[in-house]
Amino acid sequence: MTDVGRVSVSGKRALVERISTIGSYRGEAGRKVRALKFGGDRRDVVDLGAGLAALALAAGVVPDVVTWVPTTVARRGRRGVDQARILARATGRALGGRRRLHGCGRADRPAVPVRRLLLRAPGREQTGRTGVERRRGPELRARSGVVRAGSIVVLVDDVVTTGATMDAAVVALQMAGAGVVIPVAVARTPRRASPEVGRR
Repeated sequence: MTDVGRVSVSGKRALVERISTIGSYRGEAGRKVRALKFGGDRRDVVDLGAGLAALALAAGVVPDVVTWVPTTVARRGRRGVDQARILARATGRALGGRRRLHGCGRADRPAVPVRRLLLRAPGREQTGRTGVERRRGPELRARSGVVRAGSIVVLVDDVVTTGATMDAAVVALQMAGAGVVIPVAVARTPRRASPEVGRR
């Protein structure tokens, strides 16, 4: 696992410094998330949720809510699901289970609620874009009146490439009043080597 990061608000817009991930997109984490995204296979969702919950708890604060980076309407229509939402729900359940081990929460529902806090404007998907295009990020905004001031938010996504989407989501949550945002994802794609590497 990567180092755990959290983004706090200090009066100015803050960007993601660290995004915690379970593993590499080329490894087991990537295999599991691809099975969910492209094959609709949910057999590993519980395990992935537990892994994301562990990353969130390692930030050292108790989350108030779990949310996710929404996919595009077109992609959700093609696949019939938003895989980040599925992972967020599994993360909320896992966080609830972990907290119940310490005598907190109720057995019939997650101790950490899962809420749709973000909206995504229509536009091109990140997949297939160049690195420069990806770094511009999608247009995201918080839903009106749903982010509690000073709240601690776990932000879930499936795959991280440049981090631009997470950056945009974190900024939207902060502008809406979130106090701490803990960004976590299943897999990170390997950085591509610079074209200049190896040239003389």
